[in-house]
Amino acid sequence: MCTSDHVETPRRHIPGPVKVLLIVQSFVIAYLGIWMYENYQNDFYFQAYVNASLQGSGFTIVALSSVGIFSAVAMGLYLKLRRTHRELENLILTEHSAPEEQGSSTILEPHVEQHLIQMIRKSTPGGANSESSSMPVLKRENSQA
Repeated sequence: MCTSDHVETPRRHIPGPVKVLLIVQSFVIAYLGIWMYENYQNDFYFQAYVNASLQGSGFTIVALSSVGIFSAVAMGLYLKLRRTHRELENLILTEHSAPEEQGSSTILEPHVEQHLIQMIRKSTPGGANSESSSMPVLKRENSQA
Protein backbone atom coordinates (compact mmCIF):
# COMPACT_ATOMS: atom_id res chain seq x y z
CA MET A 1 0.00 0.00 0.00
CA CYS A 2 1.17 3.52 -0.66
CA THR A 3 2.27 5.39 2.41
CA SER A 4 1.31 8.86 1.19
CA ASP A 5 -1.92 8.81 -0.82
CA HIS A 6 -2.95 12.42 -1.17
CA VAL A 7 -5.95 13.47 -3.21
CA GLU A 8 -5.93 17.09 -4.31
CA THR A 9 -9.18 18.76 -5.20
CA PRO A 10 -9.07 21.14 -8.17
CA ARG A 11 -9.31 24.75 -7.11
CA ARG A 12 -8.63 28.11 -8.62
CA HIS A 13 -5.16 29.48 -8.13
CA ILE A 14 -4.67 33.24 -7.87
CA PRO A 15 -1.22 34.30 -9.12
CA GLY A 16 1.05 36.29 -6.80
CA PRO A 17 1.07 39.55 -8.82
CA VAL A 18 -2.74 39.59 -8.82
CA LYS A 19 -2.79 39.22 -5.03
CA VAL A 20 -0.35 42.13 -4.70
CA LEU A 21 -2.48 44.23 -7.05
CA LEU A 22 -5.62 43.50 -5.02
CA ILE A 23 -3.89 44.52 -1.80
CA VAL A 24 -2.55 47.75 -3.35
CA GLN A 25 -5.99 48.62 -4.72
CA SER A 26 -7.54 48.02 -1.30
CA PHE A 27 -5.07 50.40 0.34
CA VAL A 28 -5.65 53.06 -2.34
CA ILE A 29 -9.44 52.84 -1.92
CA ALA A 30 -9.13 53.05 1.89
CA TYR A 31 -6.77 56.04 1.60
CA LEU A 32 -9.11 57.89 -0.77
CA GLY A 33 -12.07 57.18 1.51
CA ILE A 34 -10.25 58.61 4.51
CA TRP A 35 -9.10 61.61 2.44
CA MET A 36 -12.66 62.33 1.27
CA TYR A 37 -13.98 62.10 4.85
CA GLU A 38 -11.38 64.57 6.13
CA ASN A 39 -11.99 66.85 3.16
CA TYR A 40 -15.76 66.74 3.83
CA GLN A 41 -15.25 67.81 7.44
CA ASN A 42 -12.97 70.74 6.56
CA ASP A 43 -14.40 72.08 3.26
CA PHE A 44 -17.71 73.98 3.41
CA TYR A 45 -18.23 73.85 -0.38
CA PHE A 46 -17.69 70.10 -0.48
CA GLN A 47 -20.22 69.68 2.36
CA ALA A 48 -22.77 71.75 0.42
CA TYR A 49 -22.15 69.69 -2.74
CA VAL A 50 -22.49 66.32 -0.97
CA ASN A 51 -25.59 67.43 0.97
CA ALA A 52 -27.24 68.73 -2.23
CA SER A 53 -26.37 65.56 -4.16
CA LEU A 54 -27.62 63.17 -1.48
CA GLN A 55 -30.58 65.24 -0.33
CA GLY A 56 -33.39 62.77 -0.98
CA SER A 57 -31.42 59.57 -1.09
CA GLY A 58 -30.58 59.01 2.58
CA PHE A 59 -32.79 55.93 2.71
CA THR A 60 -31.10 54.55 -0.40
CA ILE A 61 -27.67 54.96 1.16
CA VAL A 62 -28.77 53.20 4.35
CA ALA A 63 -30.38 50.37 2.36
CA LEU A 64 -27.34 49.88 0.10
CA SER A 65 -24.91 49.94 3.00
CA SER A 66 -27.04 47.39 4.88
CA VAL A 67 -27.10 45.12 1.83
CA GLY A 68 -23.34 45.51 1.50
CA ILE A 69 -22.69 44.63 5.13
CA PHE A 70 -25.00 41.62 5.05
CA SER A 71 -23.45 40.47 1.76
CA ALA A 72 -19.99 40.64 3.30
CA VAL A 73 -21.15 38.60 6.30
CA ALA A 74 -22.82 36.05 4.01
CA MET A 75 -19.68 35.76 1.88
CA GLY A 76 -17.55 35.19 4.97
CA LEU A 77 -19.89 32.48 6.22
CA TYR A 78 -19.95 30.85 2.77
CA LEU A 79 -16.14 30.78 2.60
CA LYS A 80 -15.98 29.24 6.09
CA LEU A 81 -18.53 26.62 5.01
CA ARG A 82 -16.44 25.74 1.93
CA ARG A 83 -13.27 25.39 4.01
CA THR A 84 -15.04 23.18 6.55
CA HIS A 85 -16.54 21.10 3.72
CA ARG A 86 -13.05 20.54 2.24
CA GLU A 87 -11.68 19.50 5.64
CA LEU A 88 -14.52 17.01 6.07
CA GLU A 89 -13.90 15.60 2.58
CA ASN A 90 -10.23 15.11 3.42
CA LEU A 91 -11.17 13.33 6.64
CA ILE A 92 -13.59 11.06 4.82
CA LEU A 93 -10.99 10.27 2.17
CA THR A 94 -8.38 9.38 4.78
CA GLU A 95 -10.86 7.18 6.66
CA HIS A 96 -11.79 5.23 3.55
CA SER A 97 -8.19 4.81 2.41
CA ALA A 98 -7.07 3.41 5.80
CA PRO A 99 -6.63 -0.39 5.85
CA GLU A 100 -9.52 -2.12 7.58
CA GLU A 101 -8.72 -5.80 7.54
CA GLN A 102 -10.37 -6.78 10.82
CA GLY A 103 -13.20 -4.25 10.77
CA SER A 104 -12.35 -2.89 14.22
CA SER A 105 -11.94 0.79 14.89
CA THR A 106 -8.54 1.23 16.47
CA ILE A 107 -5.65 3.64 16.25
CA LEU A 108 -3.12 0.84 16.04
CA GLU A 109 -1.93 -0.83 12.88
CA PRO A 110 -3.50 -4.29 12.37
CA HIS A 111 -0.22 -6.21 12.84
CA VAL A 112 0.53 -4.33 16.08
CA GLU A 113 -2.96 -5.01 17.39
CA GLN A 114 -2.65 -8.72 16.50
CA HIS A 115 0.72 -8.90 18.26
CA LEU A 116 -0.75 -7.36 21.44
CA ILE A 117 -3.65 -9.81 21.39
CA GLN A 118 -1.22 -12.74 21.10
CA MET A 119 0.89 -11.40 23.98
CA ILE A 120 -2.20 -11.10 26.20
CA ARG A 121 -3.29 -14.63 25.34
CA LYS A 122 0.18 -16.02 26.18
CA SER A 123 0.36 -14.18 29.50
CA THR A 124 -2.99 -15.45 30.84
CA PRO A 125 -2.63 -18.76 32.70
CA GLY A 126 -4.79 -21.64 31.49
CA GLY A 127 -5.56 -20.13 28.08
CA ALA A 128 -8.87 -18.72 27.03
CA ASN A 129 -10.91 -21.85 27.95
CA SER A 130 -10.68 -21.91 31.73
CA GLU A 131 -12.48 -18.85 33.10
CA SER A 132 -12.11 -19.54 36.83
CA SER A 133 -8.34 -20.06 36.86
CA SER A 134 -7.51 -17.11 34.59
CA MET A 135 -8.43 -14.45 37.15
CA PRO A 136 -6.53 -14.21 40.47
CA VAL A 137 -8.53 -14.06 43.68
CA LEU A 138 -7.82 -11.14 45.99
CA LYS A 139 -8.11 -11.59 49.76
CA ARG A 140 -8.63 -8.79 52.26
CA GLU A 141 -6.36 -8.68 55.27
CA ASN A 142 -7.13 -6.77 58.45
CA SER A 143 -4.25 -4.52 59.47
CA GLN A 144 -5.84 -3.43 62.79
CA ALA A 145 -3.82 -5.81 64.94
